[in-house]
Amino acid sequence: MKKLIAISVMCALVAGAAFAETTVGGQVFVGATILNGTNTTNSKPQTTGFENDRWNTALKVSFSEGTAGGRIRILGDNAGKDDIFDEWFGYWRPIPQLRIQVGVNKDGDWGTAQISGWGFTGENKNNGGNGGAMGEYNGYQEGRNVTRTVGWYGGIGVPSLNISVYAVENLTINLAFPWSSQAAGFTFSRFEAQVQYRFVDIGTVSLSYQSNTGYLEADPDSWWVTEQTGMPKVFLSFYLTAIENMGLDLGLAYKFPLNNDRTGAVTNYPFEIGLGFRYQITPDFQFKLRASVETGASTVPKVGDTVQGITQLAFNILPNYKIGTVTVFLYAGMGITINPEYKEGDATQYGINESDSIVAWFVNPYVFIPAGGLRFKVGFQLYSDGNMYMHKPADGTRDAAVINWSIPVGFYCYF
Repeated sequence: MKKLIAISVMCALVAGAAFAETTVGGQVFVGATILNGTNTTNSKPQTTGFENDRWNTALKVSFSEGTAGGRIRILGDNAGKDDIFDEWFGYWRPIPQLRIQVGVNKDGDWGTAQISGWGFTGENKNNGGNGGAMGEYNGYQEGRNVTRTVGWYGGIGVPSLNISVYAVENLTINLAFPWSSQAAGFTFSRFEAQVQYRFVDIGTVSLSYQSNTGYLEADPDSWWVTEQTGMPKVFLSFYLTAIENMGLDLGLAYKFPLNNDRTGAVTNYPFEIGLGFRYQITPDFQFKLRASVETGASTVPKVGDTVQGITQLAFNILPNYKIGTVTVFLYAGMGITINPEYKEGDATQYGINESDSIVAWFVNPYVFIPAGGLRFKVGFQLYSDGNMYMHKPADGTRDAAVINWSIPVGFYCYF
C-alpha cells in the first residue's frame, strides 16, 4: 500500500510537471577499501571491494512553475533500499505568506545544525566506502555521530505535511505533521513546530518543538492500546554570522521527564549542548570544529536510590588546506563516556575497562581531488572505540582496546 501511494503521488507529480520547468539529473557514488585491519595478533590486512553497499546511483527529477514545484528521487536497485522512490514531494505557495508541502524531502526541512550537521564533511563521507571522511550516521562511532546530532533539531526527513507561514519580514513559523499508517491520534499528537527569526547582519535564532503522546498507560479500548512513553522535546539554537569569515552555532535541547504511573519511576533525560565553529583563516585555509555534551540524565525509582545516567562529551576538528585544485583535510576527534555509577568489578564495559570513563578516538586525514565532472577521495583512517576485552575471565586478564585502520578510496559525480 505504501509503494502504491508513492507511485500514485509520483505519477500525479509527473503529470503536473509535464507543463512545468523540469530538470533531470542524477548521481553516482562508488567506494572501496584498498586495505584494512587491526593491531591485534595475527591480524591480516583485508580488502573491501565494490559491493552493493559501497556504490549507489540515483535519478532526480525537479520541476517548478511559478509558485509550485517538487522533486522526485529514484534510487537504483543497488542502493540497498526496499523502496526505490527515496524522495518525493510537491509544494505550493498560493500567497507569499504561505507555503504548503506534501511528501518526503530526504535532505530535511528546517534542521538547525548549520555547521555541525551533514555539511561538516559533506559528500566526502557519503558513499558506502567512506572514501574520505569516516561515516557518522549510526551509533556512537568514536563521538562522530553525537557531535552531529546532540543539541540540534534534526528537521523533517520523513513523509509529512509541512506548512510554513511567513508572517512578517525575517520571521518564519513552521508546522509539520509526520505522516504514517497509524491511528490518527498518533499522527496529530506527534506534530513538530518551529519559530525562526533572522536578525539582519547578526544571525538566526530558532525555537523548535517535537510533540509526542506523553505518558499513556496501556488501554486496549483506546487508539494507543499499548503503553506510550514518548515525551516532547524542545530545541533552542542560534547561528551567529555577524563576524566576517566566521560562523558560530550554538544548540540546546531538552526532553521532558517521563513520569511512569505504572512503575512509579521518573526518567530525567540528559540536557544537550551542541557547538559548531567555522573560520576561514585565508582563502585557502579553513578550520572547523564541532563539540557536544550530554549530561544530567537520571532514573528515580519508586523505591531505592537514584541512578545517574551516562555523561557523553565529544569533539571533532577539521582543518583543511587547498593546494591548487586539491584540498587536504585532517579530520580527527575524541569521544568520552563517563559512568558515575561505576563500581569496581561490575559487569558493564566500564567494569572490564576498570574505569568510570571510556575514551574513543579517531584520526582521519584525507584528500579531495576534482577531475572534470568527477570528485575523487582517498584517506587513511585510524580509530579505536576504547573498549578493552576480557582475554581470560578466570584470572581477569584483559586485552587492550583494538586499534583499527583502513585505506579507503572513492569517487562521486553529479549530472
